[in-house]
Amino acid sequence: MNKNKEINGLGGWLILLGIGLIFSPIKFLISLSEFTPAFDQGVWTALMQLDTSGLWATILITETIWNTVIFIAMLYLIFLFFSERSTFPKLYIAVSLLTVVFLPLDYYLTSKVVHESAIDKGVMKDFIVALIGAAIWIPYLLMSKRVKNTFIKNGNKKEKTLVVATCCCLVAVTLGLLIHDKPVGHQELAIADDDKQETPKAENNTVDEKQVLNDSLKLAAQQVNQTLPKMIDSETRLDSSLAGDSKFIYKLTMINYKAEELSSDKFKKIARENLLSNVCTNPGIKAFFDRDVSVDYQYYGKLGNLITGVEIMPDACK
Repeated sequence: MNKNKEINGLGGWLILLGIGLIFSPIKFLISLSEFTPAFDQGVWTALMQLDTSGLWATILITETIWNTVIFIAMLYLIFLFFSERSTFPKLYIAVSLLTVVFLPLDYYLTSKVVHESAIDKGVMKDFIVALIGAAIWIPYLLMSKRVKNTFIKNGNKKEKTLVVATCCCLVAVTLGLLIHDKPVGHQELAIADDDKQETPKAENNTVDEKQVLNDSLKLAAQQVNQTLPKMIDSETRLDSSLAGDSKFIYKLTMINYKAEELSSDKFKKIARENLLSNVCTNPGIKAFFDRDVSVDYQYYGKLGNLITGVEIMPDACK
């Protein structure tokens, strides 16, 4: 009994556990930063157009919240670990089990909206690492005499309340910074236009705003392409998207027709009518138009030859 009591302190296998804890917040912070671009107005708009079910939005928001919560949890676990608090083993086990459950569920849901070839294989790698880690550390935390003799300190109520409040504030602030809507500079441009004494500055602002807009569109195209190719209906496949100068371009394929089998003029007329009836009531497209971005739909035959292009200008629905 006395010998068992002597086995305590942050030594032995706990050193490895502690090293892993110290580096874990960095990993989750990097993962969290990768979701920031998706909440840019242009990127979000483009993604939401392709997923009317709302599943893509649910996945993005859920993953952002998950990475934020786990990041905060890891910081808290580090505090509990080095202060040798009695709640450390239980919380570590809970986080490990939640991770093992969340990662395959996240992979499954993502596969519903993202083309299989575009899914980040790192998700399954993370799952395997989490599973192995849980298989090692959970039994250790439950059975180790060192763990039982080390994590015996209790925090007072005031401290626990302070920790919970701090964590909640950090989560709220982090999410607020990530998903805060930052539309490209209509207000800034308006201020610049009103300031007649600073015409050069206003011109520079206009150039900067346009560059930011185009960069946002490029980023949106990259994110959208992760969900493609995707069938729009029984005859139309959306293959890819790309960004132009104040323009967002969709490339589509009519899978049942060769380009020469269709009349370009007739097809363009029918396509424009159909598109106008949809885009003018689509909030996502409206967000593009509000930023003076045109949307160009380029249709190709099943052999890859261009049928026609239909560009919808921002004032088309006015």
